[in-house]
Amino acid sequence: MKKLTLFTLLGWIIFACSSPSHDLLITNVNVIDVVTGEVLPNRTVAIDGDEITAIYTRTIKSGKNT
Repeated sequence: MKKLTLFTLLGWIIFACSSPSHDLLITNVNVIDVVTGEVLPNRTVAIDGDEITAIYTRTIKSGKNT
């Protein structure tokens, strides 16, 4: 049940934002699922302020000029 909830939440986060704008995007990240120990390769991690706000399976281009 926890796994289903986790994947549902991740799916919602991934698809809820049609044009995301984040403070920082880190690409080509290996994310470790702390429940299963599975390594999820080639993810994009979005950070806003001091929080990780999303993890994407696809590359997201920043809308901000840096």
